[in-house]
Amino acid sequence: SVIAERERMPARGSMTDRRAIRARSLVATLLAVILSGVAAKSSAPTCVSHAGYPDFLSHGKPPSKNRGLTFCQQYERSTCCDRGTTDGVRRVVAHMQANGFDPKCREAWTSLECSVCDPRAGVTSKTRVCAGVCDAVFRACADEHFAEDSSGRVVPCRASDTICAKLSDWMAQETEGTTKGTQMCVAAGYDVVSDVSSDGRWCFDGADSGAGAGASGASSSSRASSGAERGAERAKKKKKKKGGMVDSEAEEFAKLQSWMSRVYVAVGVGAVARVAYKVWDRRRTESSSGAARRAARVAAENRSRRAAFDNQAKML
Repeated sequence: SVIAERERMPARGSMTDRRAIRARSLVATLLAVILSGVAAKSSAPTCVSHAGYPDFLSHGKPPSKNRGLTFCQQYERSTCCDRGTTDGVRRVVAHMQANGFDPKCREAWTSLECSVCDPRAGVTSKTRVCAGVCDAVFRACADEHFAEDSSGRVVPCRASDTICAKLSDWMAQETEGTTKGTQMCVAAGYDVVSDVSSDGRWCFDGADSGAGAGASGASSSSRASSGAERGAERAKKKKKKKGGMVDSEAEEFAKLQSWMSRVYVAVGVGAVARVAYKVWDRRRTESSSGAARRAARVAAENRSRRAAFDNQAKML
């Protein structure tokens, strides 16, 4: 029995060693997975605030889902934008709606304004726009009036602007490799990328979608020409599919402004009417009291005359 016990002891020891080796391997594997995840997260592109827009609340963080967008909701699955960014875009569209911009221009410029919310645009200091898209937007908006905002960006004309001019008049004559569309995008604060660029840089090709954030720049550039020409048509189809979300929100905002203006007018008219009533009531009161004083004075004079007449009659 002693011999058998000695024979079993090495087997137990080897089993314990195997378990320890497996535990160490499992721990090492878990550490490797955790460290690789942290490294991947730290190397992911992060949001960079853009000039001319409110600073991203997610500045320095990777693009993420945001259900709080008030406009450009097509990018809510992955974006650097927040409510402050989309409120600014919404105001621009509302000004275009109120000033009667052509629907084609309004749709094309809205798509361009919303491009900042694309997750691939949010991680760069300037939104990269394909040259074909710039040319398509310029063709749609050439006859509409534009102005400069406080940061020097070319934007659709607003009610507060004192100087507005046609977009075609803002741009210089075209030169080789520099179209008026390219000049427009540069003046509006965008980084223009040639459609035939082979450097692999991504550029906004007019597709209003936040999906496929990992697509290559070469693939995006190859789709730029066709995407630019079909940008307005896609926007129209989306408007019909979503019940005219862009136009309805812009119209709602414009109606709200009109309603508030009417409220201010009504309040002002009410205040003027109240002051006029007080003045009239005061004059009426003064007029009635003056008439009473005149009647009392006449009555007193009549009494004094009557008393004098009676006195003279007694003396006779």
